[in-house]
Amino acid sequence: MKNRIDVSVIIPAYNAAATIVSLVNKILSETRVAIELIIVDDGSTDETVNVLRQIHDDRLILIKQANEGVYGARNAALDIHRGEWVVFLDADDDIADGFIEKRWQAATASQADVVIFNGWHSGADNHRRAVHTKQPYGTTLSGHEWI
Repeated sequence: MKNRIDVSVIIPAYNAAATIVSLVNKILSETRVAIELIIVDDGSTDETVNVLRQIHDDRLILIKQANEGVYGARNAALDIHRGEWVVFLDADDDIADGFIEKRWQAATASQADVVIFNGWHSGADNHRRAVHTKQPYGTTLSGHEWI
């Protein structure tokens, strides 16, 4: 029997060699929550697959497929995930230390069915803006309140 997985982190990757290693290292540095990291290389023509193959961690699952787009890549990962929770990230995302654990704790504490969290967009001027402007940062809302 395989160990229980709390969170499946799913990342579609297309020509992401320049950004994905930093994100993968941050995710795999989290040890207080049981994670599987599923990365779907969606037909990259750069070194994405090669840089990922240099990472040796049993929690990393790499799927290589012809280019099907972000939703095709996410669906391929959803077909095999084993986690109780699923977190979708993009290959160029940057996350804070403990990002996955904090979201998992919030989801389990509130007994939520779905958790949507806000992110930041950084422009060329390094000015950070919230992606969802109507969603308060660090606040739990019911589905009714969010809608």
